Amino acid sequence: YESDLYKEFKMELRKECLKTGAHFLDLEKVVPNQYWDRLINAQEGSVNEQLDYMHFQQEGHRLVADTIFHHFVSLL
Repeated sequence: YESDLYKEFKMELRKECLKTGAHFLDLEKVVPNQYWDRLINAQEGSVNEQLDYMHFQQEGHRLVADTIFHHFVSLL
């Protein structure tokens, strides 16, 4: 993804949430790198492993779920 476009998207989303009264919860830093999946690229006989920034492992899903749960509990 393009970093600047992503930042702009998050800023616009945050503004829209404020305007409509919806909650905006930035989960970007909730999942440490070790809990993200990896992409394997095999080109010209070499294997290149890189972070899959779209999918995480089971523990990553648990961390996101816990964060969302605790956020909603704090609203009660």
